Amino acid sequence: ALRDGQLVPIVFASAKTGAGIDKLLHFTASLLPSPLEGNPRPFVRGEESFTTEFDADKPVLAHVFRVTTDPFSAAMAKLQEEDPCFVMERIAATGETVLRGLGELHLRVVLEKLQSHYGIELLTAPPKVAYKETITSHAEGHCRHKKQTGGAGQFGEVYLRVTPLPVDHPTGFEFVNSTVGGSIPKQFMPAIEKGVRQALDEGVVAGYPMIGVRVEVYDGKHHDVDSKEIAFITAGRKAFVEAVRKAAPALLEPFVEVEVTAPSRYLGDITSDLSTHRGRVNDSA
Repeated sequence: ALRDGQLVPIVFASAKTGAGIDKLLHFTASLLPSPLEGNPRPFVRGEESFTTEFDADKPVLAHVFRVTTDPFSAAMAKLQEEDPCFVMERIAATGETVLRGLGELHLRVVLEKLQSHYGIELLTAPPKVAYKETITSHAEGHCRHKKQTGGAGQFGEVYLRVTPLPVDHPTGFEFVNSTVGGSIPKQFMPAIEKGVRQALDEGVVAGYPMIGVRVEVYDGKHHDVDSKEIAFITAGRKAFVEAVRKAAPALLEPFVEVEVTAPSRYLGDITSDLSTHRGRVNDSA
């Protein structure tokens, strides 16, 4: 572009996509004067020009901006303060933000108040069920990961077995190294465990986190040159998935224990209603 009879380069760049950043840096390094040379040219802002003192330990310019508080978080905090029966919580298992209240009418009133008082409209849906996956039998898995791309390749071989853990196990997962003779060097065991944990988090049956599994790595192979961490991560994950598919995997569903007090003449209706919601009556008195 021309400005006051001088040719001024213009570079378009996007901080979001990264497009044009390389050209911007190239022009900055090759065309702009270095502050170390002295007598820097003034900066121009509209009709105003100004200079700045250069300090090698500080940026040349800075932009000042104001950060505003998230209106949703502030509004929800205010509503919870006003109404102790209304609760908002984050469910890590499903990645959802869940609103809890005394009933559907209560939640509808809260949502209407959120829109009328704070101008915030939420798109809501029924919360997801936090299922879990587990295994019900013993099984073994094996994976030989070998990849050659012309240079240094990738190699890792893992043999492992999976065993169900008791329901009351404190962590729901155990990882054991029972290899002998240095078939897999110890420095690769964390990589195998990392691959197994990736599969645990992603699930094998239906994409839900897996619990109640003991993993024992009992054999494998490595290569002095091609064995790398990424190779054993991949081998560990694939061997674990193969073993789980053989170990009679099952889907666990959360349940709630409810005690109902009602006249005996309503017992049949209550039992029927609970059955339609997949409930099970353990005892009646």
